[in-house]
Amino acid sequence: MLVLSRKVGEKIIIRDTETGEAISVMLVEIHGHRNFLSHVRLGIDAGPRFRISREELDSGSTESADPSNKTP
Repeated sequence: MLVLSRKVGEKIIIRDTETGEAISVMLVEIHGHRNFLSHVRLGIDAGPRFRISREELDSGSTESADPSNKTP
């Protein structure tokens, strides 16, 4: 897993090296105190070929979103 730091308004680009298609993810807003971050808002720009969903709502996911079902 690649972990990046971004400021509000900054983006990361995820590009398919074969097709050149890209997904852009922007940090839109941060809610909460710096030391007690409650949540962030992300803006995602992707072509129609890409399906974007939250992990807990993704029925196509092969892993359970319930942390109690994780195997060590």
